[in-house]
Amino acid sequence: MDCKGPIFLSIVSIHEIQKGISLLQNKVATTKTSALEIWLTGLRTGHVDKILEFDVKAAVASGKIEARALATGTALAW
Repeated sequence: MDCKGPIFLSIVSIHEIQKGISLLQNKVATTKTSALEIWLTGLRTGHVDKILEFDVKAAVASGKIEARALATGTALAW
């Protein structure tokens, strides 16, 4: 696919980005976390027609859950 064709974003990517932001939040990197949250919100709202979904809310929630589990050393079985 060339640069002129459509580009789509997997909902799993939203999950992974949210997980990374949440992990930063757990390390009290508030300035960076806030900037990334704004960026991710812009990405989600500005490209909603390009995100291949199962559900954005579920991806964000699961990213936060996984981040909390990783931060506390808890294993998750999906």
